[in-house]
Amino acid sequence: SSSNAVQSICNALEVPHIQVRWKHHPMDNRDTFYANLYAILDLVQFLKWKTATVVYDDST
Repeated sequence: SSSNAVQSICNALEVPHIQVRWKHHPMDNRDTFYANLYAILDLVQFLKWKTATVVYDDST
């Protein structure tokens, strides 16, 4: 799959790679939440990275 190819390239180049899968279907709005991108910003700043890339795919 393409995710395996991306992981392989990241491993070869020693680039951190975080992959998340989410297949939850909330029954009502009480279960709905959104990803907090400040957590990614905190990680980038903590690790003193100069750049970061976030790739989002909505396959629905």
